[in-house]
Amino acid sequence: MTYTIRAAQWGNAAMDSAVILTDECGAVAVSAVDTPDAWAQFQRWSSSNVVADAPPPPPAPGPTRMDLLEARVAVLEATPPSS
Repeated sequence: MTYTIRAAQWGNAAMDSAVILTDECGAVAVSAVDTPDAWAQFQRWSSSNVVADAPPPPPAPGPTRMDLLEARVAVLEATPPSS
């Protein structure tokens, strides 16, 4: 299928996949392995258009409420009782 590509963003930092925005179907994921015809069209399009960088990876999760509660309990248990 031939797409009318309006914009594109790399799918990952390795730049071996992309998400293209098309008039025909909206967002379409393409790669050389899974969609070779669409990938070839994307490669031609990207030679004269700007492709947005891949989104950054999600941040590492912070401590959970249970982690914070357990830390507080550990501090309380380690504190000697006041006289």
